[in-house]
Amino acid sequence: MIAQAMVVTTTLLWGRAARGDEQRWPTPERPVSATVERPAKTQLLACSFRESVCVHADRAAFRSLDSATVTETLRVAEDALQALRALGLPGPRDDGDLGGNHAFDLYLLKTASTASSYADPRLTTTSVDQTSAFAILPADPPGPRCAAASGLARALVQGVLLGLDAAQHSGTLALHSSYLASLISPCHPLEAAAIDRFQRTPELALTVGHPDRFEGTMLLSSYLDATYGVGKPGAVMSGLIATSTQHTPAVATHWRNEPDIFDALREVLPRRGKQFGDLLTDFAVARAFVGSRSDGAHLPDTERFGDLGRVRFEWSVGYDSLPRRVGPLRPVQPTGATYLWLDLAKAEPHSGVLFVAEWEESFVFQWCLVRVDDQGREIGRSTIGGVFGKHLAQQTINDLGDAAGLLIVGTSLGNDDRSNPFDPDVGPPREAAYEVTLHAR
Repeated sequence: MIAQAMVVTTTLLWGRAARGDEQRWPTPERPVSATVERPAKTQLLACSFRESVCVHADRAAFRSLDSATVTETLRVAEDALQALRALGLPGPRDDGDLGGNHAFDLYLLKTASTASSYADPRLTTTSVDQTSAFAILPADPPGPRCAAASGLARALVQGVLLGLDAAQHSGTLALHSSYLASLISPCHPLEAAAIDRFQRTPELALTVGHPDRFEGTMLLSSYLDATYGVGKPGAVMSGLIATSTQHTPAVATHWRNEPDIFDALREVLPRRGKQFGDLLTDFAVARAFVGSRSDGAHLPDTERFGDLGRVRFEWSVGYDSLPRRVGPLRPVQPTGATYLWLDLAKAEPHSGVLFVAEWEESFVFQWCLVRVDDQGREIGRSTIGGVFGKHLAQQTINDLGDAAGLLIVGTSLGNDDRSNPFDPDVGPPREAAYEVTLHAR
């Protein structure tokens, strides 16, 4: 499993980060000091006898809360922590007495609208970037009834993950905490809405999510489990986070997230005969078979999202309209994807197609041409592109066979400098556009 292989590569990743000079480290993302302070003037309401967790409330929330709400909050937190242990994860890190004792602190605030965890100031007693955390929860959570429990579970997961790697990118924290929350405290309305947002904007980077809401990017953790996992759910991404932790110098003012999970994947995947671009492309193809388009052979347990799970296609063109040249509505960010559909309903038997893609120089795209039958199932694919220094890819399919359509999936791998691969911590993602030309054969 990838998570097991990560243990072998940790030393290599650490060595690579240590050898880089100060100028080559990426633009810092988050300050080491706490970005959100613990709420002041709160009252301790209750602590659990089963788990190390306590509930606090500000004055406004205290006046509106009843004992049943506090009891339910503690119960949900206890169940979530127990479930996380069953998944092989530790509890949140001890915060000393920052909240009045050593327990993980949940703050119910009247002014809060979303649930999220925030890091305390960095721990100086550890050799790697780890920290304790606390959670802020809305006293009156909006949305369906399950939203409160889901948000609390997601915040607790974030507290655990910050204890594993305090420097990790916020997008990584958002996607994996959403996935684990969906396992331990499911809330279908929240999950479906998040998947819908994610699938409507496939051109965005996989790290654009924010920890203060449920994110559809959780599908990446699900895909890694389905493809490489052999043990407990969530273990692959949890392993990547834990073993790509790093050490930020004591004098630094910002976390130095080097290596990150993408560096870890670049090291581990070749041992399985894959490259990082292959993983992104395979995941992008799997996204096309989510919801009502699911064929049961790609991402599991996604049929439940129905039409909300359908990824947005840039173009759908008929074979009888070829030749055609098309481009995207919006440019594609690194790790983002783009989708085209060629309808073969009016194609003659044994027809073929010539595919030509051209994109902006200094970027790398990888493409996959997937033949789909009349039942919506994949019956074959070919992958092209992904070559550094090239900005054109061409492929001829001489016989489309029994395909009802051709699914064309493009993935941006970032810039074409091998020594400077995509890093989510380095500024906003650079976007790139493309043109695809299709000719009948």
